[in-house]
Amino acid sequence: MPLSASTTLSRRTASVLVGAAALLAGCGSDGPGGANTLTGFDGVLAALNGTETGTVTLNLSDNGTGSNGAFTLNGVQQIFTAIAFNGNTVSATGGGFTFTGTVANGNIDGSYTSPVGSGIFSALQEATGVTPVLYCGDHSGDDGSGGSIGGPFNFVQIGNAIRGVFATVDFPTLQGVVSGTVGDNNAQVGGIPGVVTVLVDPIKQTFAGVYTFDGGESGGLQGGLCPTVPPSVVENLFGVFGASSGATQAGTVSFSLSSDGQHSGSFNLGGLDQIFSAITRTGDRVQASGGGYAFTGTVANNVIDGTYTGPNSIAGIFSALLDPEDGSTITTYCGDHQGSTATGGSVAGAVDFVTVGNALRGIFITLTGTGPTGVVSGIPGDNGAGLPGEPGSLTFLTNAQGFSGIYDFSSGVNGGLQGTLCP
Repeated sequence: MPLSASTTLSRRTASVLVGAAALLAGCGSDGPGGANTLTGFDGVLAALNGTETGTVTLNLSDNGTGSNGAFTLNGVQQIFTAIAFNGNTVSATGGGFTFTGTVANGNIDGSYTSPVGSGIFSALQEATGVTPVLYCGDHSGDDGSGGSIGGPFNFVQIGNAIRGVFATVDFPTLQGVVSGTVGDNNAQVGGIPGVVTVLVDPIKQTFAGVYTFDGGESGGLQGGLCPTVPPSVVENLFGVFGASSGATQAGTVSFSLSSDGQHSGSFNLGGLDQIFSAITRTGDRVQASGGGYAFTGTVANNVIDGTYTGPNSIAGIFSALLDPEDGSTITTYCGDHQGSTATGGSVAGAVDFVTVGNALRGIFITLTGTGPTGVVSGIPGDNGAGLPGEPGSLTFLTNAQGFSGIYDFSSGVNGGLQGTLCP
């Protein structure tokens, strides 16, 4: 059965909750002031603008020397390089962050500043033989007037006690330290009249809950264990592919390559999506397969170029561009080219490409006559678009419905381009 804790929030602009990993309590050493006892605190932190979440660990010395600790921000650990503790207040710095808190009744509550803003933290004193569990999540709800509210909700659980931080982005009067006892719906912290109820599932290591304040604000909570490793870096690439032998076909392809190895992707042929059943990346080499097709390419300079094979001896090439995640529009175009050679012969084939913002990358395939085949790159509307190994120029003119253009290579091959948006 999930465990529940109900708490009431303080309405002052919150004390910073510092999330932490396991703190070592009761460790001893001799310092300049004599016997030195360390008391460990574990906690959580959250930025008031919602961009930072994490944990904090402080081991405080009773004689003022030998204190140590660390904090983990979005899964990245930073060591405190200096800690000052006088029995009532603590100040800790490291990595451009400064934490300042008050120590009382087995808790530390305070605030912090960072290179990009500020936040709040809170921590609980360790209990002998009890492992602290650190949860990070968020809340979302209604401000009582039909508007939306949301932000971080993080807490540490030690035994039956929980303590954490509740921050609401762009709502400075609704943030503070949350505390309570698991299973005690009467737990309260003065300040904001109302109740926060937290349901913890120790098996799944997740939490959920609700909150209701007398000011009319209400909403829900959710989350899981605080991250202990940096979040995965995902590269999303979008592109096109086309057959150079075995058939005439064109389509689109996408890859999501993750630093944790959990890759995914798909391709679309004739308007039908096919999910890759397997994707591997070894260094710069990417292999993806699914639906009888196999793609093999090389990642370099924010692109993937490569070849693919399919059923019935189909073979071709593909190219994809990285999405910079800056709001750039991504559009794929599928079409053809027709032209002539220096000797009057005809050439024809496929031209498919993707645009990401002002960048263009795609494929130029000659299927009839003697002409070039390869990857094209450039900028729409710029005569400088080119085909490696084929001196000359390519010009792509795009619009909302498709594209047109011309090509003129030094080999004497020249002609026109046209096409529509890929299905």
